[in-house]
Amino acid sequence: MKKEVRTILQNQPVWINDTEVQLVLPAKHLGPVGPFILLDHISSWRQSSNKTASDSPGKCPVPHRGVITVTYIIKGQIEHSDSRGNHVSLEAGCMQWLNAGSGIVCDQDIKPAFKQGETEISVIRAWINPPANQKLHPPEYVSLCHDE
Repeated sequence: MKKEVRTILQNQPVWINDTEVQLVLPAKHLGPVGPFILLDHISSWRQSSNKTASDSPGKCPVPHRGVITVTYIIKGQIEHSDSRGNHVSLEAGCMQWLNAGSGIVCDQDIKPAFKQGETEISVIRAWINPPANQKLHPPEYVSLCHDE
């Protein structure tokens, strides 16, 4: 059975803490798909034009509640820390799963060496809307790497 492509999604760049993120979902003509609220991709770190490297501390804690994120690192390295005491450095081949549940404050940052533009970075992240009866569970965090 031959299938036809009905829609080609054009990503939309958005700035998050001086990092340009390519937002795939939602798109101009397409909202959430099933439980997937957002799908984004960081393919390079580019500083906003009005700041210098010394102006960018790279830390921006953000509260999350009632959402699940699944992050996979294709190239590069990121650091994750959160209000539950988790602090993990993740490299290519690693992934993390975070159920924000009743609430958690997270910070993810691209490792400084990758901000110098000398190395490539590629990170994809899916934001998932869990069922209503799971939104207020205690927060959970799991990271897995290719060697585990």
